Amino acid sequence: MSAAVPRQATIFDPFQDGNIVLEFETSDSLPMGTTFSDYCSRSVRSFLLGYIGEELAIWLDALQQINLTRPQLMLATHEKVLAIQRTVEELLTALCGDRPDITKKIRAHCLEWIFTGKALGVFSHCLGSMFAFSIVLFCQAALEGDRAIRDAADESLKVISDIKAFVGNYRKELSEEELRMGDPFFQPIISATFYAYFERIVKDNTQNTDCPPDFRKMEKAASIAGDWLSGIPIRTTPGLKDELSVFFETKYVDQFIEKIYDITINGDQNSAELIDVLSTFMQRNNGYGRDRIIKQLVTDVQANLLKINASTPLILTSYANAVTALRRLDPSGFIMQIVCGKIKDYLKQHRADTVRQIISFITKAGHRFNEQMERCVIIDDEDAANVNDEFLDEEDIRKNWRQWHPDPPDALLSKYRVKRSADVFTMLVSIYGSKDSFVKEYRQLLAERLTQAAYKDPGFESRYLSLLRLRFTEAELQQCEVMLKDISDSEKMMQFVLRQNELQFPLSVRAISTYFWPDMNKDKVTLFPDVIETQLTVFEKEFQKMKPDRRILWLRAAGCVELRLTLDGVEFEKVVTNATASVLYPFLEQETWTTGQLVDTLKVSRSAILKRLGFWQSQRILVHTGEDTWSLTTQTKDIDRLQYAEQDEEEDEDLEDPDSERADGGGPMEELEQYWNYTRTFIGSQEGKEMKAERLFGIYKMFGIQSLTLEQVVAFLKKKVRENLLTCNNGFYRVVTDPTAA
Repeated sequence: MSAAVPRQATIFDPFQDGNIVLEFETSDSLPMGTTFSDYCSRSVRSFLLGYIGEELAIWLDALQQINLTRPQLMLATHEKVLAIQRTVEELLTALCGDRPDITKKIRAHCLEWIFTGKALGVFSHCLGSMFAFSIVLFCQAALEGDRAIRDAADESLKVISDIKAFVGNYRKELSEEELRMGDPFFQPIISATFYAYFERIVKDNTQNTDCPPDFRKMEKAASIAGDWLSGIPIRTTPGLKDELSVFFETKYVDQFIEKIYDITINGDQNSAELIDVLSTFMQRNNGYGRDRIIKQLVTDVQANLLKINASTPLILTSYANAVTALRRLDPSGFIMQIVCGKIKDYLKQHRADTVRQIISFITKAGHRFNEQMERCVIIDDEDAANVNDEFLDEEDIRKNWRQWHPDPPDALLSKYRVKRSADVFTMLVSIYGSKDSFVKEYRQLLAERLTQAAYKDPGFESRYLSLLRLRFTEAELQQCEVMLKDISDSEKMMQFVLRQNELQFPLSVRAISTYFWPDMNKDKVTLFPDVIETQLTVFEKEFQKMKPDRRILWLRAAGCVELRLTLDGVEFEKVVTNATASVLYPFLEQETWTTGQLVDTLKVSRSAILKRLGFWQSQRILVHTGEDTWSLTTQTKDIDRLQYAEQDEEEDEDLEDPDSERADGGGPMEELEQYWNYTRTFIGSQEGKEMKAERLFGIYKMFGIQSLTLEQVVAFLKKKVRENLLTCNNGFYRVVTDPTAA
């Protein structure tokens, strides 16, 4: 009996030029107990594992080393997949013949035999690059409409279709239940590719800080990528598009958390659209990123604003920006209340000038608040403790009730109560704690602006008061209305006086109803120069003719005077208060005075005289020529040309009472003397060799002088100015290098 001759088969070699010759047993020569199906399965497995799998791993490793471009990678991978598919099909045909049942059984395992070890991971990485390239082509074709790019995109989809067919042919047939969560081979690759693609879209469009990101372009690209997902012949998770949309939106929010301070508090009009996008994405994703945004903002606010060298107007401007931007970012108002609450607490505790600065800020920027003042009402913090803010503004409720959302859960744990009706005006007023405090300070500032300002604008004050009536009751603003009426009546009175008499110089008198005005006579001024007193007498006579039943009580310290001083041909112009000007009038009679002589002449406390003299010394008009002697300067070249500058803020502060100088000898003031040498050295070491009182105040507090106030620091520095150890110009203190030179 002759031995059976093995069968030979020639199949295509996918890795070498040429063919492979294989030998197989015939069905008659199989070992006892071995079926033809088992033999075919073992033979295919042996070939795929022993040759195709090993060679494919080597090829894929080499592919990684040569760094092909994505088009080259797609072409090479596609060709190799088709070549392997040809080899496998020729092998199955040669080995199994016309036994489709055996062929089907073997096909179900071919994929796992082809991709062994790390080859599957490398192949998956190649597929991810191919998918990413296809998505890019698809988006470019949709956005640019170029025919060549469209053809390339279609070709990439065909490649993906061929690879999908290859994978599907050589694994077991998947049931509908198994495909319900997406194709298990392709689903992880597609998800990872989309996550990386969306992350790159966001980063590429947000890394340029010079221009705002083009969100519509990004959203369009993301939408087109979603269309690509629907167009490929691969089953994916039904909710993958929604999942990717959430990833895109949250990634977008992540990109701006570290920049949120510049976007909101330091932002400009261009930031509004970006804030709207961030707000939309946060609301869609259950307040995503809110906690991190709060932490980032609080950290940045403390680092940039809540420090001694930040001016109060800067803090208030940032506070107003924060209210507007953070309400836009988070309509619930929770972020705004937390961040603004930190600023509010700091202002209350560390800035003595907050109240006055808020009034100035609101009135100077009144036009910004017109709309807000017409929409809302204000209630005191204590009155609002148990009130639902939704019922404070009926018009807003009627318009926006469909957009109502409950407070975020973490709002319950916060000490800052969420106020949905709060706007910039309301939040600024809330720093006071009550409307009464606001109205009282506004009344004081209004009185100063109507009497002491160089350029008065009763028309503006009247318009602003009309807006305030929308937020306050008539009773609360009655005194302010009377004040404006007094000014209006005074203007008419002055016109009558000017028609009856020709005055030697411009004079503007304000007849006020003292019951309705705040105290305007805190400072003390006894007499004006004779030429001014003469004009006042003329006015008083005319007033008696107009209103014989009324009498005039002159408040000489109130008001201001426009001075033009000429020294050796050098002109100096400045608008100062009557109190500040009064100390200069005696120098019109003689050029040198002692402090004691001025006290006797002006009948004013020594501390008040020294403060006024210190102001004129800082303007280089007066010099301290001896221990207690003051003279007009002879160095006119040193006179600062400040006629266009605003008067120093400290000039507007209330002068001390006659007994205040006795308080300068003890307590914190005495402690500050211990640090004078340090203070002098520290100021001299600064850039520009000058410093403001606010910064020194913060430094002194670090030394442990707990009872110290900013006013005491200013008084201490002014004392050094009087001693000719410091000079003061526009609030900046500078060390006098040679005190005897003055």
